[in-house]
Amino acid sequence: MPRYRTSRIEISHAQAIADRRWPDDRIDRGPVFFNGFGHFGLAKRDLGDFPTLGCNLIQIEIGPAWVVTSETGTSDGAIKEVLDVLDRAEKVGVGVVLLLSPHYWPQWTRDRWPELKECSCYAGFCPYSHIAQDVLKRYLGIVIVAVKDKKALHSICLTNEPATLNYDKCPRLRNWLD
Repeated sequence: MPRYRTSRIEISHAQAIADRRWPDDRIDRGPVFFNGFGHFGLAKRDLGDFPTLGCNLIQIEIGPAWVVTSETGTSDGAIKEVLDVLDRAEKVGVGVVLLLSPHYWPQWTRDRWPELKECSCYAGFCPYSHIAQDVLKRYLGIVIVAVKDKKALHSICLTNEPATLNYDKCPRLRNWLD
């Protein structure tokens, strides 16, 4: 069986097409089926073992609370960890789905702008607030610029827990709907 080789992925006729390495070390491009694990510490740690198990994909996550630390401050610790995983994944032939996990929302924003908690539509904050949108834009700008050229980046998952609650109590959303 051919194994996925870290490479550009394209979609053709509803199939993922990527480079494949055959047992005789021949490399070609063809259909690849992705399967794997996510997204906690063990997946990152055991990344090198996945190809021997027939797995070629992991999901890891990063959240705004780990990157946007204040109105003007940022931290690159979580980004460095993501970049390390992407580099190791490229070497072993594993694709990485990067989950952006907005539900890991920075507490400092709620403390600084209490109006973010007015409706708590999503993960304890209002994503329809201009303040929240500015923080999200800042976060996404930092993370996406850092990872966009990494060969092992399979895709970006915006959220894995898309739940909107109390939206009927959100003054911003009501204004949009009126």
